[in-house]
Amino acid sequence: MLLLSFFFPYGVTTDMTEIHSFQPLLNNTTDLTRFRGTYFLTEFESRIGDEHHYWKLSLADSSGELTVYCYDPEFIQDYIAVDMYVQIEVVRKSTRGCEFVQCVQLHRWEREQEKRLSPMQLPRCMCPKPQALDWFLDFRNRIRVQNLRRFLDRVIMQPHVSMAFLTAPASLETHYSYPGGLIEHSVATAWSVIGYQDHSSVERDLAIVAALLHDIGKTQTMTSDLVKTRLGRLVNHNHLTLEICADALAEMDLLAPGLGDQLRHAWTSAETDSECCEPEQSRLAERLEECDLNSFSEHVVFP
Repeated sequence: MLLLSFFFPYGVTTDMTEIHSFQPLLNNTTDLTRFRGTYFLTEFESRIGDEHHYWKLSLADSSGELTVYCYDPEFIQDYIAVDMYVQIEVVRKSTRGCEFVQCVQLHRWEREQEKRLSPMQLPRCMCPKPQALDWFLDFRNRIRVQNLRRFLDRVIMQPHVSMAFLTAPASLETHYSYPGGLIEHSVATAWSVIGYQDHSSVERDLAIVAALLHDIGKTQTMTSDLVKTRLGRLVNHNHLTLEICADALAEMDLLAPGLGDQLRHAWTSAETDSECCEPEQSRLAERLEECDLNSFSEHVVFP
């Protein structure tokens, strides 16, 4: 059993200063008097206090949580519910020596806008293994090829994928068979595959993306309750990996021809005739398969 923090060759360098240029991470808002952004809503509770109706909201991202209060129903422009992304503008106020954060505008985040979401907006509090999310974001932020980073973001931030990636197990009976096991296994595989020292910078980025997403199909085959889904009883998770990545792969084919094909090969070559592959083309696939197995046998864990 390996403890990842002792062996990771670079150390955590996740840039926690901002999600995008237009919004801060929640743990960096203490000194801000006003800000806006898109965050995950974990609580939306209607309350009565001093004969006034108000709402208590809890926002979350990869850095932490923030409690916000809304005292005017006109500020809530759309149907709002927990477990969705919302666009919100808030101000920090102080009354009778008590400081609080007040909502001045609230909208739901439309599904068709998912391309603009970043994994930095994933709710850390919803991940059973939050340290694994930190390592995932560290890997993501190390990807220098922007098309590959964009690809990773697009795949992970799909509504039917993102929360399942944080909570699903990697298996039901062997290692990583607990909520959050999938993200732990994915990060452990990525850590292992970049251990080879003969990668070029592009090959290293390809290896990171291939490893982090190699089991993404499991987001549709197993639940955090440790049971197989109906689809999981019918379809192998490897086939679902390509389906989940299909739209992002199509975009990759337009922006960076060749990179998508290498990812397709890395995820499927174990099921195809190896004689069709040139040695250089199959190196990533061979290493990914080896590191995938090593992750299960060594079971890298997080502090």
